[in-house]
Amino acid sequence: MNSFSGRKVLVTGGGRGIGRGIALAFAKQQATLAVADIDEKSAAAAAEEIQATGAKAAAYRIDSADEASVQQNVERFAGTDGIDVLVHCAAINKLMPFLETPAADWRRIIDVNLTGTFLVAQAVARTMVRKKSGRIILIASNTGFRGAVDRAAYAASKAATINFAQTMAIELAPYGITVNAIAPGPTDTPMTAWQPQEIRRALCADVPMNRYGKIEEIAAGALFLASSEASYVTGHTLAIDGGFAGAGVIHRSLPA
Repeated sequence: MNSFSGRKVLVTGGGRGIGRGIALAFAKQQATLAVADIDEKSAAAAAEEIQATGAKAAAYRIDSADEASVQQNVERFAGTDGIDVLVHCAAINKLMPFLETPAADWRRIIDVNLTGTFLVAQAVARTMVRKKSGRIILIASNTGFRGAVDRAAYAASKAATINFAQTMAIELAPYGITVNAIAPGPTDTPMTAWQPQEIRRALCADVPMNRYGKIEEIAAGALFLASSEASYVTGHTLAIDGGFAGAGVIHRSLPA
């Protein structure tokens, strides 16, 4: 896989979990990183970790659901030469039964996960149009393929993200920009580290490979989609889920 030396990569949600792992993976390929997160401290810590490896990185506080925050920071990182790669990971979730989901929680999840994706992707795409090239990668979820109990708002936002990626791919192709999504399955991250073994076993029972994915495996998919080897891949959603999308669906509440 080719080096990303000299290429500017923006990773939102880059302060922790999958986003942080993706930022570190691009840093190993000599990219110049903007690590963006709504949590300024986690973004700064990730940027410092990258800088310690000798790679270039800066931290940005971006609230993806806030248009002014997005516009200001995207333009600041883009400068005059634009952005080469966007990996948009920023998202939130809250497990709750559909019948008990407050409208306020629904709106907040849709606002961050879907409207935020639109705002960030549009702002970055405009910088890419100027240079007639770019890679946009949206982190979706296996729940975007199929419904999942206790995840009505989250699953809806991720299904919309997958369709949004396809639509952008069509509209941006004339500008040399590819747009793809990644749909991770259950993945080992700091956010899933708390899960009791009963929950992990219940989820793994629906995964043919019978294990959680690794952050590095998700990052490898992002590197591929951003590379020159994927120059003819656009409008695609890459499932990195151990076969879950082809075999399983979360159809029951997990153990408490």
